[in-house]
Formats: sequence, structure tokens, C-alpha cells
Amino acid sequence: LKKRDFTFNAMAIPISSLFENKFLIFDPFLGYKDLKEKIIRIIAEENIIEDPLRILRGYRFFAYGFGEIESNTRKLFQIHKSKINRCAKERILQELLYILTSSKTFETFKLMDEDSILKEFFPYIEKTKGIPQPSFHHLDVGDHLFESLKWAEEILKNPKTYLGIEMREKIKEKDFIISVKLASLFHDLGKAYTYEIKDRITFYGHEKVSAELFKEMAEKLRFKRDLIDRIYILIKNHMRPFHLLNEKEKGRLTLRAKRNLLRDVPYLEDLFIVCIADSLASQGPDKEPDYEKRLIAFFNELFELKEQLEKESKKKRLITGNDLIELGFKPGPIFREILQDIELQVLEKKLKSKEEALKYIEEKYSKRKF
Repeated sequence: LKKRDFTFNAMAIPISSLFENKFLIFDPFLGYKDLKEKIIRIIAEENIIEDPLRILRGYRFFAYGFGEIESNTRKLFQIHKSKINRCAKERILQELLYILTSSKTFETFKLMDEDSILKEFFPYIEKTKGIPQPSFHHLDVGDHLFESLKWAEEILKNPKTYLGIEMREKIKEKDFIISVKLASLFHDLGKAYTYEIKDRITFYGHEKVSAELFKEMAEKLRFKRDLIDRIYILIKNHMRPFHLLNEKEKGRLTLRAKRNLLRDVPYLEDLFIVCIADSLASQGPDKEPDYEKRLIAFFNELFELKEQLEKESKKKRLITGNDLIELGFKPGPIFREILQDIELQVLEKKLKSKEEALKYIEEKYSKRKF
């Protein structure tokens, strides 16, 4: 039993007692007492050295409500933290996934950050600490990322309260939960590398840099490819709804711009939570008090457009590739361009018949037939 990890995992029942109608517990490390008092305590330092993954497992037990990690245990975790990466990446990833799908990811990652453990897996988050932001924000970049994770977790617990919509099926999906939490935590990683001050603070192109940094860390930890791609897309595009909302309020937003966002980000529910969490984590003096309300209204427009596009996709197309060939066009990239253009014209009710569509194509694209 002394080779086990934590005291509450080092209890046993003598087999002989099972045949004597007795229920005896062999508890040499007072694990039952720790279990009752909600204390997570390592049995011995050598047990960490023997299997450093026990460090991460300790935080996992914290995430699942087994209690607080005892102070000396935390010190031992810090002393031996560099040994964790000797463990197989698959084992490390599994423990991280357990934490990410718990209801205390924010608290756990925050504790791991305080103990200098989190940077062993996600090193780039360390560089965001202390980076100032414009007055739309009230926190530096590092604190903003943790605050965004906190709000994402809150929204996942009760989407109806924060978003005005139910997500009963979505919030049961592990990949959905993980993608929302990690995209929220890492959406601004690139600000540490794009920070500039001239007339004002800027972070030009930080979205792409953030996505690339996340991808690098996730690949080293061997996250599955489709999940990496999903989170990459969310991080890379997290600013677009804010930009489009700005265009809308200036009267310049086009249907094409909204359609392009839906085409580029097939995870609209994920993006919705990431953006609202990002906004709620930004409470600087220059932020408008009703900003989330306006952002939610804009996302509702996007959901309506998505539904409309899905309905249109099931209808018979006004124009097909065969029609374009009959008009004299050669198959190629222009086919997609024309068909998407016609789709938009139909959505905007500018074209209602095949004849109108053919005329429109001839007038707009005839010079590009050859």
C-alpha cells in the first residue's frame, strides 16, 4: 500500500475478514480520515519520483471534488514538476482531458498555474502575464485568458441564462466542452508576440499567432487531429464576430460577410460561447454596458442565417454546374465563385427565377468564360 499515490487510495480490506462477517479496513496512512476531511495527500515523495504523473492526478482529484491538496503535497509537486514530461504523452493527455471535462477546470488550472505546473504543458501562457491591454479590458492578457476560461465554464453550466438558448445536447459532448474551454483559455496567446505601442496598444494579427501557438502545444501533447483543427478554427476566427458587429452597427455589414463566417467556422455554438466569455472577461472603463446584449442579438442573426442556408441547400439549385457549362464556362474555381454568388443573390431575394440568374451570370461573368 505504501507504493500507492494518495492516502485515500491506500486502504484495503483483509480477505480473511470477508469470511468472518467482519468489515475491517486496513488503513496504515489514515486515508479514510483524509477522505472524510477532503484532503488530498501524497503518501511519500518517492512515490512521485517513481511515477511523476501522480502530480497531475492530484490536480485531477481536486477537479473532481475530492478536496484540497495538502500544502506539503503541493510543495512536492512543485519540486518534481519537471519530471512530468518524462511520462508518456498519452497518459498526460488523458489526465488533462479528465480535468477539462470536469466542472472545475478554471479552479484547477488556476491552482496549477499558481504551483508553476500548468506551464509544463502549456508554456506559452506564461508569456502573456503582465502584458497590458487597451481600456476595453480591465485585466492584463494573462489574467484575461483565465477569466475567459472562468466565464466559458459558467456559460457551459447554464447557457440559457447567459446566451438565451438551450444547448442540452451540445453540453453533453466532450469535444464541445473541451473546444470551448481551450479556445477561451488560449484565444489571445499571440498577444504576447504581437504587442506594440505607438499611439495606442495594438495586437495586429494576434488571432493567427494564437492559433499557431495552440496548435504547436496541442500536437506535442498528442490531442486528436480533429479536435486540434476545431480549436484552431475557433481561435483564429474569434475576433470576426466582433468586427462584423461593428460593421453592422455602422450600416456596412453584408450578407456575404456573414455567410463567409458561417462557411469558415462550422462550429457556431462553440464560437458563440467563446465570444461571450471573451466579452464578459473584458470589463474595462471604455466597454459599453450593453455590449453582450448586442453581441447575443448578432449571433441570433447568424443562427437564423445558418438555418436559412441549410433550408436553401436542400432545395433544388437555381443554377448548376451543367448550366454554367452550357453558358460556355470551363469547369474550375470560377464555378464555385458563381454558384456562391447566385446563392447570395437568392437569399437577398434579388434573383427569383432561373432566367434571371442566367441573365445575371452573363452580364457579370461573360468576360471570364475563357
